[in-house]
Amino acid sequence: MTRSEQFLEVLQPSVLLGVAAVGAILLLLAPRRRLPAAIALSIPWLTAGFLPDLGTAATVAKATSVLPCLMVGLAAARHPGGRSRLPRVAYVYPFVALASVVYTFTVADAAIAMVVQTQWFVMSVAAILVVRTIVDAESLTLVIRGLVAGSAVVVLAALVALLLDPEAVMRGYGRLTPFGVNANHFSVVFPIAIPLTFYLAIRSNTARKRHALEALGVIAVGLAVLAGSRGALVATALSMVPLLFWTLRRRSVAARLLIAAAVLVGLVAIVPLASFDRLYSLDTGRYAITEIYLSEIAERPITGLLLTDGLSAASQQDLGWSPHNSFIYWLYLGGISLAVPMFLVVAATVRASYNLMIRHRLFAVPPLLIQLLFSILIGTYALALSTGMLFYPTNAWAFGHLLISMAVLKLWLVPPRSVVRARARYPQQLQRDVTGAETHRSRI
Repeated sequence: MTRSEQFLEVLQPSVLLGVAAVGAILLLLAPRRRLPAAIALSIPWLTAGFLPDLGTAATVAKATSVLPCLMVGLAAARHPGGRSRLPRVAYVYPFVALASVVYTFTVADAAIAMVVQTQWFVMSVAAILVVRTIVDAESLTLVIRGLVAGSAVVVLAALVALLLDPEAVMRGYGRLTPFGVNANHFSVVFPIAIPLTFYLAIRSNTARKRHALEALGVIAVGLAVLAGSRGALVATALSMVPLLFWTLRRRSVAARLLIAAAVLVGLVAIVPLASFDRLYSLDTGRYAITEIYLSEIAERPITGLLLTDGLSAASQQDLGWSPHNSFIYWLYLGGISLAVPMFLVVAATVRASYNLMIRHRLFAVPPLLIQLLFSILIGTYALALSTGMLFYPTNAWAFGHLLISMAVLKLWLVPPRSVVRARARYPQQLQRDVTGAETHRSRI
């Protein structure tokens, strides 16, 4: 049975009715809570498709993975408050996604490939609708809360699975594999979830919320170590750098985190069957896989899979493995003609986040958040060098990246007037947009 047949088989009327019920519940929520709730729902929904031990539920989640994107887009469209425009470069994401559908017309797995690329377009449009609702620091924090709440569900579900049956969960060569998930697929949640969780802990207005979020962050760090993904650990470490410097300047916070780290190390050390040997080694078969893909790309450097016959969009057919590199995968799929626009928007994102960081005093957004967005993006693109999931729309990490990328592009290139603190040395585009801007300092 092909994957298409499996997906069609599970889409029974009862499943569709359940999905409709979830959508109806979202619509019944208070207008201000609808958008963060939809974002929070999308994280575990997209993650569930990678959990084979869930059986039919995993297949349903995978087959309906476009629906949480549609729900987020609908919630964003109905979100109360103002709207602000996005820079034109942000629209490269949906444009390239739509163009990539054409590149898959003649491949061997055309049906699945076209659905995947169409979902990438839907996810990009949903992210645009969400980011258009960001008009001040408070609305930006609302989106972050949705991401953290959804990640919390994933983290706590993995923790429960570990506590109930640690031997089964650690069966993947001494690595954390809750519900049978590939540890590398599960670990991509952490580089975005962990720093944003600690950020909300720092900004929380009650001790109870702060302690709960700190505990969640510590648990997530422990699970990231147990998962043993070297790329994800490096990306998480990079994304945490601003928090490290912030903590060192506050003795009380540093003391609490040192105690938490000691407890964390003790808990990780006593987990049965845990193995950390691979963390001390750089041995991997991905170098050979990359070499094979580069040879394949060299045969069609401009057009990729466009108008080819019999090749697979999912992976190099003879090899049967994905390239484990998001940028190489995009070159394999569309060649230079499709990859260059995507690489340019990535470069624009990094530049915008860096400019925001070094000129953070010009914006009424907490400096720590601006620094975290920059470090998260650096960690994300570093991790993309060892996994092909960044531009693959069936996982939560890809959605989180789209939201953060578009948000920093917007804040730097066309910032809403309410987040601009003063006029100074701005780019020309920024100068035009801040004329008459009011000073605004958010408490968030």
